[in-house]
Amino acid sequence: MIETRPGPAWVTSESAAALNAACILVVEDDPVQRDLLSDTLRAAGCEVATAADTAQAEAQLLGDEAAGPFDAVLLDIMLPRESGLDLLVRLHAALPALPVVMLTARDTAADAVFALRHGAFDFLVKPARQEELLLVLRNAVEKARMARELEARRALTGPVVEEGEFVFAGPAMRGVLATLDLVAASSAPVLLLGESGTGKDVAARVLHRRSPRRNKPFVAVNCAALPRELAESELFGHQRGAFTGATAQRAGRFEEADGGTLFLDEVAELDPLIQAKLLRVLQEREVTRVGGPTVRVDVRVVAATNRDLMAEVRANRFREDLYYRLEVISLRMPPLRERVEEIPLLATKLLERMAVQEHQAARHLLPDAVAALQAQPWPGNVRELENLLRRTTLLRPGASISAADLAWPAPGAPGARAVDAAPPSAPAAETAPAAASTPPREASLSSAVEEREAEVMLQALADAHGNVTQAAAMLGIGRATFYRKARRYQLRF
Repeated sequence: MIETRPGPAWVTSESAAALNAACILVVEDDPVQRDLLSDTLRAAGCEVATAADTAQAEAQLLGDEAAGPFDAVLLDIMLPRESGLDLLVRLHAALPALPVVMLTARDTAADAVFALRHGAFDFLVKPARQEELLLVLRNAVEKARMARELEARRALTGPVVEEGEFVFAGPAMRGVLATLDLVAASSAPVLLLGESGTGKDVAARVLHRRSPRRNKPFVAVNCAALPRELAESELFGHQRGAFTGATAQRAGRFEEADGGTLFLDEVAELDPLIQAKLLRVLQEREVTRVGGPTVRVDVRVVAATNRDLMAEVRANRFREDLYYRLEVISLRMPPLRERVEEIPLLATKLLERMAVQEHQAARHLLPDAVAALQAQPWPGNVRELENLLRRTTLLRPGASISAADLAWPAPGAPGARAVDAAPPSAPAAETAPAAASTPPREASLSSAVEEREAEVMLQALADAHGNVTQAAAMLGIGRATFYRKARRYQLRF
């Protein structure tokens, strides 16, 4: 039995909210207790299935017509014909990721120890308070959903590498990371190309951290912000009295980065005179301070630009010899629209960082918000995404973020929406790797369709953060249909 308390406060608690759309199997032989547990969970927003004994439970969990996967099982120990502990042992062997919460009226240490040793998520003694029951089930459901989401993402994108708030998850970014790893041990210059906001500065820091220079300085210079008359002094240093205002000797950025990495962002903005001096530094590995001596330096240069440098060379705005010196290793950073599969993880990392900065609880994205974000072209790339999320967290209160929360008037267009909520099923179809949409020539049409459908299901499950009910709803199918297709395609979650 469970203890009840007057008033509906427990239903609207954090525990109950987190249980919304969870699917729970209640295994209890007493019909009164079974109905009471079921009513309690349904009031908290759960989908509930019931079983009166271990045979019925096993049929629903492991049988040919199983309607799972369930998010959790509430399993009584004292059942007719067979103990719930016996079923627990079999479930742990067959479905190790399924959280099982044991219920018993007999408060014995032996039962508790046996249950926990054989995979029980938790052990509750009857009568269990509603708040305690919901809290334990919330934790169990979150564990199950996180495991399913992780499996879906692994199956869809392969291993995920995180560097600060940066995510290398999709094929494009994994290719970037692989190239960075290949060249990390070298001292050759690296040229990072790509649109503004794609993370060229983060890639430069990743390269530095993975290189033998990781314990030496990483110095970043925004070339576009350097005044023309001070650029030479800023980069190469000066002696005292070299020019008006030079009241003391100053080391330049190259000397500051000695032994480490110098990141020249927006390198195309450098004055032609500075370009010539930079070429000499790269060739000779030495800098000449303004009004002073020549100094040897050991610096790896990583340059970045959002311009077409060859077009700049043809227009005589960038030195051709410097271009070929910098372009020993060039790497294009893909725009966000080419790696939408990373948006859920990337947005989550950004929201976590914002929560720390603003001393607030971290917000989480609802599935419709993820779908809306993945449907956007993002001309401003990660910087635009970060801007939108920051505005939303500051001006739209609440623990979660929906697609409606992300809708803001576009600048200069009152009423226009900055993010349009796309149909939830659209992003799933769009974000799968492009290679999957063109099956091998010898593959049959049916197998190609099944492969595509499996990828769409995995993407929906990942977008729904492991919630099978929401994933099925996003695809416009029933929960049982989703599970039946998952078994047919042998999807792991």
